[in-house]
Order: sequence, then C-alpha cells, then structure tokens
Amino acid sequence: MYKILFVYFLLSSYVLFSQNQIPQPSSITKIDLSNKGLTEFPIEILKYKNLVELDLSNNGLKSIPVELSELKNLKYLNLSLNQGLNQVDLKVVLNNAKFNLTVLDLSNCDLVDLPENLGNQTDLRELYLSHNNLISLPYSYTELNKLTKVDLSNNYFNDLNWLIKFWWNIKYINLKNNKELS
Repeated sequence: MYKILFVYFLLSSYVLFSQNQIPQPSSITKIDLSNKGLTEFPIEILKYKNLVELDLSNNGLKSIPVELSELKNLKYLNLSLNQGLNQVDLKVVLNNAKFNLTVLDLSNCDLVDLPENLGNQTDLRELYLSHNNLISLPYSYTELNKLTKVDLSNNYFNDLNWLIKFWWNIKYINLKNNKELS
C-alpha cells in the first residue's frame, strides 16, 4: 500500500508527495495557477528562481509585484483574463525585467495602453493581446522581429502596416474584429 508521507500546500491546491518526492524550489520550472480565483499575486511564487513558465490566467489579479521581474529564467508568462490588471505594475515589471520572454499573453486584461519597454523583450516569439481596448502599439515593438505569432484581434487598431513590415518572421497574425482597421 502506498503511504503519503508529506502534503505540500500551495495556494489552495494540494499536491501530494511521498517523502522521496518533495520538490526543491530550484527544481520547479513551471507553475500553473490558472482558474484559481486569485485576487492577489501569490508572493510565494517568487521563491522559485528557476521558473520558466508561469500561468496566472483567468483569475482576478489587479496587480503584479515588481519582484516578478527578478525571475531571470522566465520565458512564458500568461496573465490573460485578469481584467483590470494594473498597467503601471506591468510597465514597472517589464522595465526592470531580468527575463527575456518568448511567449506573453495579455489577452482580455482591459488594457488601453501597452508598455513601451515590451520592445526590450527581443526573444519574444508569440504575443497575445486580443480582447483589449488598444488603439495603437508603441514604436519600440518594431524591435520584436522574432515574432512568429501575434493575436491583436478584438481591439480598436486603425493602422498596423507600419509595424508589421518589421516583423520579418511572422507566420500568423490575427487582426479580426478591429473596429477601426480598414
């Protein structure tokens, strides 16, 4: 009979491990806390310095701490469906980022403005910004020339031709339902 020797508790989710399986923070590279009803950023996440993927989608997060920028191995960040996410916090995190993301999802966050410094994420391959209230993208996004997939659908863009010509590696771009795009 298998005997559970240790119960590890992380943010309302029970994960069961035997004594031999207790993970060390340095061995955790992916955390998925999507759909958990979180209203505050779980500060415990910041202990996982080797984190590569972080999914906090579909919660009620309004703010993110600047310390998130210290997760230097972070490549995948999903904050989608956190409507009302503080745009100033987002700018501060990206401005201080020690990470270089390959995937960023900020869909359905009620954003009206985007951080200029997202252009510093030069390894970004996938960018999801659908279902926001965006009318333009900062000029620095011309530096995101490794992008292969972009979703800008359901916003209010009126002209993106000036920008798209800089995205040489683009394979897929979704511009559907942009009310001002001709």
